[in-house]
Amino acid sequence: MNFSVIPSSELSNWQNILRLVLSYDMYQTSEYNNLFTRDEKSVLFFFQQDSYKIALPLLIRNIKDTPYKDATSVYGYAGLLTNKKYIPDEIKNNFRKCTFNYFKKNNIICAFSRLHPLIPSSDNFPEKMGRTEYINKTVYIDLSLPPNLQTAQYSASLRRQLKKISHSNITFRIGEKSEYKSFISLYYKTMDRLNADPDYYFSEKYFEKLIFATDFESLIIFAENEQTIIGSGLFTCCNQFMQYHLGAVPQSFLPFSPLKGIIDMARKIGSEKKLKYLHLGGGYHGNDGGLFEFKSRFSKERASFKVWKWIVNENIYHEMVKNKFGNHIPENNFFPLYRLND
Repeated sequence: MNFSVIPSSELSNWQNILRLVLSYDMYQTSEYNNLFTRDEKSVLFFFQQDSYKIALPLLIRNIKDTPYKDATSVYGYAGLLTNKKYIPDEIKNNFRKCTFNYFKKNNIICAFSRLHPLIPSSDNFPEKMGRTEYINKTVYIDLSLPPNLQTAQYSASLRRQLKKISHSNITFRIGEKSEYKSFISLYYKTMDRLNADPDYYFSEKYFEKLIFATDFESLIIFAENEQTIIGSGLFTCCNQFMQYHLGAVPQSFLPFSPLKGIIDMARKIGSEKKLKYLHLGGGYHGNDGGLFEFKSRFSKERASFKVWKWIVNENIYHEMVKNKFGNHIPENNFFPLYRLND
């Protein structure tokens, strides 16, 4: 039995472990996790016993003005990774014990992770290692289907709009990596339009490292109308997965519906690359609203998005919640609750 905690600075060691598991996406790579190490420590928990292997990427954060820490996951879909479809309960329980001992020794009082909807092992946590909660459905396109069967799942209105776009002056192209600042400008304008949370305003350094990463491939697709960029989408490719990571359309160009053509082009690229999934994700903040309805027009395929929550030190956790809210603890599903509105 062997248990280790590998920092994201050990890029090759981290990636060597990922090559041992059945499947992983860019959200579990060392390079992507390393993008979030400003105030956090990015680590990969790795456990092996006999022929079984379990890995879990997390960000370890200090809790301000306390000696304690908590753990969370990167933006996107992380979760548990294994090298076999079936892991015996005894093995999983030993993984839990090792992780619990590490958390206790390092004053980590709780952990949270968004789980990957298309990796079956993602939510396969041991009993007594917290709980998983269903949030909502996400949308994906099955790229293993013939192209005509992929587009057969498009809604009638989407097919009409794509046909209209094909007869317009709008063109689509894959951008050069050096054009990433054009995407950033469009993206920030879009976040302003949506009055988005500060968490969605990723830094320029984040985008630069994302675009030039080597553990996975990043693609920027631009929509142009007479050489004016009217929309853009940022996609990533890793193993069998293509992810629609971020999109950007300024207010004045919304009537052109450029994202529809951008996603359709990404689907074609993913098919040509012989990928299995184009994952479009779910709604804003996990809600089945307008964004989810927009994505649903591209496919009838759905996956379940879940999160994992584990309170390791119940006394300290509840003490911190009470210190923040007193006797007026809100009924809110946010986790950890003491970070609500931080």
